[in-house]
Amino acid sequence: MAQFDGRCLLNSDIIEILKVIHERTGLDFSLYKEGTLNRRIVGRMRALELSKYSDYAERLRTDPSEQSKLLDAISINVTEMFRNPELFDELERVVFPNIIEEKLTKKHRMIRIWSCGCSTGQEPYSIAIAVSDCIEGSGSKISCSIVATDIDISAITKARAGVFGFSDLKEIGRKRRDKYFIKSGDDFEVAPSIRKMVHFKRHDVVTDRPFRFNDIIFCRNTFIYFNKELQEETQLKLCECLNPGGKLILGMCESLVGAASGKFVARNSALRIYERRVEDYSKSFVASDVLSQEKIDSIIRELNEEGYEENSDRRR
Repeated sequence: MAQFDGRCLLNSDIIEILKVIHERTGLDFSLYKEGTLNRRIVGRMRALELSKYSDYAERLRTDPSEQSKLLDAISINVTEMFRNPELFDELERVVFPNIIEEKLTKKHRMIRIWSCGCSTGQEPYSIAIAVSDCIEGSGSKISCSIVATDIDISAITKARAGVFGFSDLKEIGRKRRDKYFIKSGDDFEVAPSIRKMVHFKRHDVVTDRPFRFNDIIFCRNTFIYFNKELQEETQLKLCECLNPGGKLILGMCESLVGAASGKFVARNSALRIYERRVEDYSKSFVASDVLSQEKIDSIIRELNEEGYEENSDRRR
């Protein structure tokens, strides 16, 4: 299990509580903002009528249900376009250009991305916009297919609609907003050029058939709801769904667990960007399966068929 981050500048009371959470779940909130953490912790203390941080830390050690309640309080579902701008800066500056260059070198035509736990669509649409700008900047004719999945069908329905309020777009500059969104009353609709890149599907990452041969998998703030055993199992599954050198991107409080940590190289540990080891991939698959464009095109058609149909229905 990853070590608790020693760089945190939180007060000792909060650190002790976060250490308990880390010991029990493997999740590290030490780089979260102190004010936000303190408000969430104090809210739970008040609910339990506790006045001392030490008493609450002891309650966490002995009460798994309270651990879950605190996690829910800390991870209140906040989703917006380009959430964690520093991550998207790195993606656009380094990760996406490198993938585009590799595709051109291998004469491949498609970038394949899986947004796992996509909620109401802000993440996959943000990815599509960022990739689209990078492809345009490269002058290439490479295309990108993004499969966006979530277990919540109501979230998927909202995501397919592609309509967002101004508050969702606060991290987007006016130039991008004008380019990739259509004003509709007080809301903004995602432009058709971006919508056609994203294929939404109701999917349970734990039990359903996974989507393989991805260049990047985003699975941010999903593992917070899993115990350590399920985190490890799911991370190993996602590893098998990546091409050699493919990237796995986790949430800012999450880390690789158990055997999964040996399957990846950290490319940017602060931003939770991990790369699948090429030598690990070679043990499982034949190289020709990766290097054959015809094979990749066939797989993409097979796995995306339902997603394309769903998007077509949505646009009618």
